[in-house]
Amino acid sequence: MATVSQSTLFYLSESASGITWEDAVDLARHARSRNLAEGITGVLVFDGTTFVQFVNGPEKATSDLLARLRFDPRHRLLDVFSKPPGAGLPHFDAWGLTLLQPLPGASLAAIRGLDWSTAFARLAAALPEGSIMAT
Repeated sequence: MATVSQSTLFYLSESASGITWEDAVDLARHARSRNLAEGITGVLVFDGTTFVQFVNGPEKATSDLLARLRFDPRHRLLDVFSKPPGAGLPHFDAWGLTLLQPLPGASLAAIRGLDWSTAFARLAAALPEGSIMAT
């Protein structure tokens, strides 16, 4: 049997005007079952204006997810962080997709334009302790 190549998608986007926390909860609920069926696990973080998502899964599934996001009207200014060779990956067990809010005062938009490692470190620091576990 052939081994399925695994991939990671880590991106930041601005939310379309009018997206509420309840909208984000609904989005995560619908994405969770699809992600599990496609072998994708990860976290979606929303602070009211910015989405950050970090997911792992089969290369085709994460590629297809990125293609859908590029045409999703709920996302604007989508920036994908490039994974450096040998970077450790966090793991999310069998979440499918969990939705988190950053800690009060944390700005997700502040990670735009940073390199992978710095952006990931700032994301992890903006979340409740234990939300993301590095491998």
